[in-house]
Amino acid sequence: MLDQTDTNQHVNSAVYVRCFLDAVQRRLAAGAYPAALRSKAFDIAYRKPCFVGERVRAHIRLFSQGDHIGGAGFIAAAGEEARPRCYVRVVFGS
Repeated sequence: MLDQTDTNQHVNSAVYVRCFLDAVQRRLAAGAYPAALRSKAFDIAYRKPCFVGERVRAHIRLFSQGDHIGGAGFIAAAGEEARPRCYVRVVFGS
């Protein structure tokens, strides 16, 4: 994972996006949603960095908004759920 960090061993901000998108897409694939969904909008707010070797988890809630489906949630380490590392929202459309 060192190729996904900066010189201070902070995880690159793009990794958070990829981690959350992968988690939402796995959740959608487990349901009755089409596989051909593409992300249309993405919002992320960072609070605290992750470092090499830390374990974090994406916490997700799916939602529908008109003809779109999405996921909102946060990324946090165990015990940090009240103050997550970042907050995320993604909207998909076909």
